[in-house]
Amino acid sequence: MRHPTAALILALAGTASPSQANHIVINLPPPSIYIAVGSMGATIDMVTFPLGAQPVGTAIPQLEAAVLFEVAYYRGAGGTPNRVIVTMTPSPLTGLTNGVVSVPWTEFSWISTPDPASTAATAIPSGAFTGAAGQQLVNFTAPANQVRWAGASLLYRYANSVAVPSGTYGGRVAFTATTP
Repeated sequence: MRHPTAALILALAGTASPSQANHIVINLPPPSIYIAVGSMGATIDMVTFPLGAQPVGTAIPQLEAAVLFEVAYYRGAGGTPNRVIVTMTPSPLTGLTNGVVSVPWTEFSWISTPDPASTAATAIPSGAFTGAAGQQLVNFTAPANQVRWAGASLLYRYANSVAVPSGTYGGRVAFTATTP
């Protein structure tokens, strides 16, 4: 018996100043903030969950390859902002869609592990998408006149607990780093 298949594609993009995917180097005067998600430069990485023979909606989770995430903030003297907040906003907010049907964002989560090649001082916690705009991923503070990093390797997970028609479903998550 053939099972319907679904390919779920999650595109990840970072927004902030230009950055590198690994070992962010801050070369501007403070305050400066950099963010990197996945590959170098303006590339938007794709996370794909090909279910193949896996029955859709069986609650057997599917894992995808890990994506590197890193943010760096170079704080100036005491008068500049000392806190960095990283948020993520999925699009469309209803979930990954094939144009007719949506898979809710709440079906997706990530497992965070420190990246051994990273110099990140602050860990990114594991978590799950809520589907809300501006969901906070991490926040941290930076000492005056120092650079502080936050980062991890994020392994994305699809819960596969919702039965959906076969097809390709797509969505996008934008990450934003700000200093309030």
